[in-house]
This record gives sequence, C-alpha cells and structure tokens, in this order.
Amino acid sequence: MQFCIYLRAMYKPYFLQSFIVIFIITSFAYSCNHNTNTTATVGKGLNVTPGKGFEIQGLAVSAPPSKMDSTVYDAMMAVNTNSIAVIPYAFCKLPDAEIQYNNKKQWWGETDEGVRETVRMAHAKNISVMLKPHLWIAHGSYTGDIKFTDDVQAKKFEESYTAYILHFAEVAEAAGVNIFCIGTELGGIVATRPEYFPALIAAVRKVYHGKVTYAANWDDYKRFNNWDLLDYVGVDAYFPLSQEKEPTIATLQESWKPIKKELEALHLKINKPILFAEYGYRNSDYSTKEPWKEEDKTVNDNNQSIALEALYSSFQNEKWFAGGYLWKWYVDKRQLSFNRMIDFTPQGRIGLETVKKWYR
Repeated sequence: MQFCIYLRAMYKPYFLQSFIVIFIITSFAYSCNHNTNTTATVGKGLNVTPGKGFEIQGLAVSAPPSKMDSTVYDAMMAVNTNSIAVIPYAFCKLPDAEIQYNNKKQWWGETDEGVRETVRMAHAKNISVMLKPHLWIAHGSYTGDIKFTDDVQAKKFEESYTAYILHFAEVAEAAGVNIFCIGTELGGIVATRPEYFPALIAAVRKVYHGKVTYAANWDDYKRFNNWDLLDYVGVDAYFPLSQEKEPTIATLQESWKPIKKELEALHLKINKPILFAEYGYRNSDYSTKEPWKEEDKTVNDNNQSIALEALYSSFQNEKWFAGGYLWKWYVDKRQLSFNRMIDFTPQGRIGLETVKKWYR
C-alpha cells in the first residue's frame, strides 16, 4: 500500500524516545478532538439488510514486532472474519535493486518463524490465510513507480525479487497457506517488463500448489495482462468515490456502479473471481475522496462506517466477487494505541460493528 507510515526501530535510532513523545501528543489531541457522536449517521441515506456474507471475509493483519499468542484471534473471530492476510515486508533502497527480507532486525511477524506461527495459529482457529509479500521502498517511494531504464539493474531487481517471492512461496507451501500473492502494486514493472510476470507465476506454481493472485492497484488492474494465469483478480480497491466531506451511503453506492461494471466485465472475459486484496477507509473527513491518502486530520468515525457499509451492500449479491481483506488490523496493543486517532483500522470505532454485521 503506497501510503503506509512504517516507523521502525531498525531504521530509527531514537525510535523509543520519539514514540513516547508522539504518543503523549496524540493521546492529548485524541481526547480533545475525537468525535464522540457515533449515532445514526451511519445509516444516513439507506437502510440495507446484509445477506449471507462473502467467501473471503478477510483482515489484513499488521505484523507484530514481537511474538504473539493465539488469543489475538478471538477479536478477529468476534467480527466473523474467516481469513487473514499475513504480510512479510521486504526492503529496497533504490537505485540499489537488492531486496532485503527475513533478517534479524525485522519485526517477528515478518520473519519466517513469525509467518509460520501466525499461519499455524490461524488454521487452528479455522481461519484461512493469504500470504501477501510487500515491498517497502526507502524514502516513502511508491512501489508502482519502480522502473529501470538500465537493463542490468532491471535484471538485478528481478532476480532479487524472484528470490524473495519464491522464498515465501516455499514457506507458504510448507505452512499450508490457502492463497499466495506474488506482488503488490508493481504497475511500473508490469508496464516496462511484461515478460517478467508470466515467468514469475510459472516459478511460483512449481513450489506452491495453492491458489495464486497478484494485488494490482485500483488504477492499473486492467493493464495487468496475466490474470488468466492466476486464480483471482486481485485489486487493492482504493477507488475514489466522492468529493464530499461526508457522503451518504446512497451516494457511494452510485459511485460503485460503474466500477462494478468494469470489474464484472473483466470477470466475464477471463472467468476469474474478483478479490479485493486490500480495501479500507480512514476514520476522517473526505475519506472516500482519495482513500489512499493520509492528509485530512479531522476525525470522523461515521465516515469510515458509511464507506464500509456502501462497499459491502454494493457487492453482497455479486457472485463473481470473492470478498476481500480489510486494511488493516492490529494484533499488538502498542500499535493499536499508537494508531488510535486517524487510521484505517476499524478497531475501537463504530466501523467495527459495520464489519461484523456484513461478515456473516
């Protein structure tokens, strides 16, 4: 996801001191500014009755810094989730094309040990898993902008990225992962190196025998030409829906209609189900204007709930829609406290009841 703010002790020598200062400031601001009105505006414009839920009622889990226990799944099960996305980040500092992953300084949940244990605990709770490797590019660069004009650098990146993906494909196979995602929002590589992904998919299929997808960004999923080689059309669904500060459910449903037509047309063309590999909204004003941005600082819990209600109600009867993974869900209490003001998680907000209502 192009907009994540990823604070890390491994890159921030004064992380602990900074964390304490920021926590104090944000806690004070939260108590002063938090919108405590959690009443009927969630239903403004339309009252929709949920159906039977979706095939995949997923949560994208933020990898914990340290080892967790299985009790963290209780809160997920309380909102009726049946699948989680596990995300082992890798790091790249361009123009150096070498990708670093599974090192000792990384958070526990991103290491081989953490991934295996997270999957094991999920399966013990009858929760399926999508393993979804992400690249983290230094200096906040967007993965979709990665392009190489130099063929040597391009091949170096591809070799390094292939090693990263095949490593976790082998982990996925050994752990019995249900879905494996070969990449996230790599539109620049898709456009400039079209021959790369068919080869990568073939290599993954040799070591992993579950379902395979790719997570294209909302604005370039139609430019990925290899959906026929995969099991799901994976879309990171941060579609712009409304310019309004707080739109109604009905307004957002209208915005979804042309998007749905395009998604359905792709499904009919290649006969693959559509999966939202990521979707979500922040609890702020204008959260459906450009959902990938983290600019508005005004807390609006209703907006998050309204946006989720509109999405679920718009797709509930579409047989070609497999469901998706809500960005995002914290299993570490320290992360949840740090991100409790404006964030994509519905935890501790009225949006959580919206998720629970639709995840049947």
